[in-house]
Amino acid sequence: MGKDSQLAAEFLDMVADAVFLRDLTGVIGYWNRGAEIVYGWAAEEAEGRRSQDLLHTEFPTSRAAVEREVLETGTWHGELRQRRRDGARIMVESRWSLRRDARGQPSGMLEINTDITARHDAEIRQQLRLEIGELLATAPDWPAVEQALPRIVGEKAGATVAELWDVSRGEAPAPGRHAWVAEASGAPQAVDAVYPLRRGEGVAGQAWVMGQVEAAAEPPGATMALPVLARGRVERLFVWRVPEPPPPAWLPMLRDVGLQLGLFYHRANSEEALRLSEVRFRSLLDSAPDPIVIVDGSGTVVYVNRRVEEVLGYGADELDGQPIERLLPERFRGAHVALRRGFTRAPKTRPMGAGLELFARHKGGAEVPVEISLSPLQLGGSLLVTAVMRDISDRRRVEAEAHRAHTLELARTEHLATLGEVAAGLAHEIKNPLAGMASALEVLSSRFTGPEREVMAEVRQQITRIGGIVADLLNYARPRPPRFALGDLNAAVRHAAEIATRACVPKRVHLEFVAGTLPPVVHDAEQVQRMVLNLALNALDAVAENGQIAVLTEPDGDGHVRIRVRDNGPGIAAGDLQNIFRPFYTTKGGKGNGLGLPMCRRIAELHGGSIEVATQLGQGTIFSIVLPAAGGEASAGAEGSSE
Repeated sequence: MGKDSQLAAEFLDMVADAVFLRDLTGVIGYWNRGAEIVYGWAAEEAEGRRSQDLLHTEFPTSRAAVEREVLETGTWHGELRQRRRDGARIMVESRWSLRRDARGQPSGMLEINTDITARHDAEIRQQLRLEIGELLATAPDWPAVEQALPRIVGEKAGATVAELWDVSRGEAPAPGRHAWVAEASGAPQAVDAVYPLRRGEGVAGQAWVMGQVEAAAEPPGATMALPVLARGRVERLFVWRVPEPPPPAWLPMLRDVGLQLGLFYHRANSEEALRLSEVRFRSLLDSAPDPIVIVDGSGTVVYVNRRVEEVLGYGADELDGQPIERLLPERFRGAHVALRRGFTRAPKTRPMGAGLELFARHKGGAEVPVEISLSPLQLGGSLLVTAVMRDISDRRRVEAEAHRAHTLELARTEHLATLGEVAAGLAHEIKNPLAGMASALEVLSSRFTGPEREVMAEVRQQITRIGGIVADLLNYARPRPPRFALGDLNAAVRHAAEIATRACVPKRVHLEFVAGTLPPVVHDAEQVQRMVLNLALNALDAVAENGQIAVLTEPDGDGHVRIRVRDNGPGIAAGDLQNIFRPFYTTKGGKGNGLGLPMCRRIAELHGGSIEVATQLGQGTIFSIVLPAAGGEASAGAEGSSE
């Protein structure tokens, strides 16, 4: 080496930057003292080796493009990522200059590299802080943070895969959850592979940890963890697979970021929990069947549920901030203020206005009868009062109708009692004279012949009819007490059907009796026969010649039996249907007295039962007698018999 060359080498050894010369194939010919310090290779170890093999340089573009630019312009300047002798990656600011020989031909490269790893790392950490800060300032909720954070950190740390662990539950997520990989193109792509930490790593609050990847098929690597520190514990853990551990300076930065994430996580969860709690609370109140109003200690409305608008017509916006007295009729408002103040002095759960008739005011001005229960609630040192109002309009209406029906029933009972007394006296006064008249006519008729005798027979027939009317009136108004006995209901019904069958012969009407399997029934056989016979004869009057009548018995469920009398007559008109059980109402003209159906209903009621009617014009009518059974499964009648 010449004197000038030696002087130049001594001068370059004084430079802190790494300076080395290499030929066009990359073989190093000179390596200064600064290069030894930056890369850890001694000059004798570096000289004679290719720089690419020694430093594993990563270019911002391709190496060929950089060298082509140097050949064309003579220089190149940029940032390179390289590796030290100990394997650590460093970032250098590199300046290349082209060397030429005496003929002016390119002969080699001079590289001057300044280690900017610390500065570059600080810039990345600062950018990372800024981007995470912006994310936390703009993210609407925690899931948005979970989605964006793996990409932001992964890009800055050179991570290839990210995943999220729910440490608070002691579980790692399923493969692929929030996974992210950086391709060569830089485009994020979801992957299914999971690179977990070894058991216990990254959970105790460490900002990053090292650990070999457990899957043997994967190359060795490191894992970096970012814990979400909330309320003094790790709630979530973001994990990245990185080519090497981050610099130690990342540790405090990651801890600070973890604390910021923890504050956001706790606040977001608290706000979400509060929102969900309020939603559940409102949903619960809105699903209540009664109007609910919540007021503060001054009687100001702070909340109303949906039923308030449905029952009283007020929307929530119309009552919010209004005094509760707005929901009261005006005549009660003044007194209510004093009562309300008395309640707030000694609040306790109780009904409001016990024993009094209470009313709420509808938006339209109408008064709605209500029952109100009050419940105090201390919230954050303030008193709230919940008023649950129950609309009792329907109950009042039912009670009024029941009272009116009871009054009518009392009047009807008194009327029937009076009618019974009158009928009994009338029957007593008429029966004997009628019997005498009938006997006298019998004697007189023997003295007449021809037309006179026919007239006498007609008179006797009318006297007999009058006697029947008197007897029916007496039976209806003052029926004899039933003689109940447990027995076969089918037997009583069959007997009535047999009598009715004989009456059907002149009109050539077919009557069919079908006995179902019935349990024993407590009944008065004579009165049941009278009921069934009356209904069957009414059916006979309704049907035309060759008509059809059916008498059927069957169990009716719930401990009852049913007797049905069905005909194919013309049916009953709507105007008549509502009056057929009224005494003396008849559709038969002079043939009936209108006491048969009322008598049947009276007998059914005395048996604890009822009579129902179903009719269709042009199709016929069905009368059904429903009576309680005595219980049990015993069969007490013929099964499937007909006659």
